[in-house]
Amino acid sequence: MLHRLRMATVVATTVSSLWLVGCQESSDTATLTSAPTPVVSASEQLHDLFDRYRVENFELNPMNAMFEGVMEYNHRLGDGLTDDYISQSLALEARSLEALEAIDRDQLNTADQLSYDVFLYQRNSSQNYFANGVALWEAQIPVSQFFSLPNYLAVLGSGGATQPFATVADYDNWLGRMGEFSQWVDSAIGRMQEGMETGVVQPRVLIERTLPQLKA
Repeated sequence: MLHRLRMATVVATTVSSLWLVGCQESSDTATLTSAPTPVVSASEQLHDLFDRYRVENFELNPMNAMFEGVMEYNHRLGDGLTDDYISQSLALEARSLEALEAIDRDQLNTADQLSYDVFLYQRNSSQNYFANGVALWEAQIPVSQFFSLPNYLAVLGSGGATQPFATVADYDNWLGRMGEFSQWVDSAIGRMQEGMETGVVQPRVLIERTLPQLKA
């Protein structure tokens, strides 16, 4: 008798469990079938693309973030001289153009259409810059009389530029950024050696004027 009661209890419990599961599945199915699929407007797609491009660009060019008021990348310098940087940048431009082409421009308002056109022009220009060898050519002349990263870092490190020095974290960020400088120097040396081999060099008179700037 006790055995039958136990069996009956097990069966009842099992049936109840299956019923609850079935109800839950029915409820989930009803929810899935009854909930309308959210419609993402063309404008939302466009601005989401802008946001994604901005973040991915900051990852490749952390110095750019600081000038746009985004300080999360202040501990990084980045190295825009390497083959890996050029290939990643080219891939980012290609992805962004593909995503932009998937957005129906006719569904945008006038302001968004203008933003669409500007973004399209910028991405095409940037893609050509990386794809046509201009980025590589510029990488082979990393210092000049008019601009060089070493001199610019000296300005940033003075405390009178965009790089903040108000907290301990700010100083730690600067140390992190400067910690990547040696890698950039190695890349610059390698690129200049490539330039010497391929004839991509600056006039002697310009380099003679650049050296005192670097020494200072």
